[in-house]
Amino acid sequence: MFAYSCVQTAECDATVPCEAGDFCYDYVCRPVCAFETECGRNGTCAPCQQDDAEGTIDHCFEATARVCIPEVAN
Repeated sequence: MFAYSCVQTAECDATVPCEAGDFCYDYVCRPVCAFETECGRNGTCAPCQQDDAEGTIDHCFEATARVCIPEVAN
C-alpha cells in the first residue's frame, strides 16, 4: 500500500492564478515586490514588462507588477 500526498504546483498562466501575494511570471508563481531588498541575496525585483532590442516582452500576461526572480549565474 502506498501513501499519497498532495503536492502544490507553482505552475500558472493567464487562467490559473497564483495565491495572494504572488504573481505569475513566465508560468511560475513568484512573490510580488517593490524593492530589491525584498528578494534576498539571490533574487532581483524585476518588472513584468521589460524592453529589449525586439520590443517589450510581457512576462506576466499583461500585468504591470514587479516580482522577485532568481538571479541567473553567468
